[in-house]
Amino acid sequence: MPELPEVETMVRGIRPFVEGRRIMAVRRCKTHCRPIGIAPTFTRLAKRIEGQTVATARRLGKRVVLDLTNGSSLVVEPRMTGLMLLADPPDVEHL
Repeated sequence: MPELPEVETMVRGIRPFVEGRRIMAVRRCKTHCRPIGIAPTFTRLAKRIEGQTVATARRLGKRVVLDLTNGSSLVVEPRMTGLMLLADPPDVEHL
């Protein structure tokens, strides 16, 4: 898991690209890798955040939090690589 300074760098890096932007669609990357668990289910998550606007991007401990204008928050735990993509990866090797 990335250390706290790396997560802060991640938040600062994505902030200009996500704050004030609307989440138009949520989709899974097509990969042969087994995805990590998502709670709530992927379908419920997508319904809850699609169409919402990201109000703020912040760090909470070693997690990235995207606060949405509907009062919900999307919490991302970077895991081992600390990789966060705003688009599909170019190939499986980047996962």
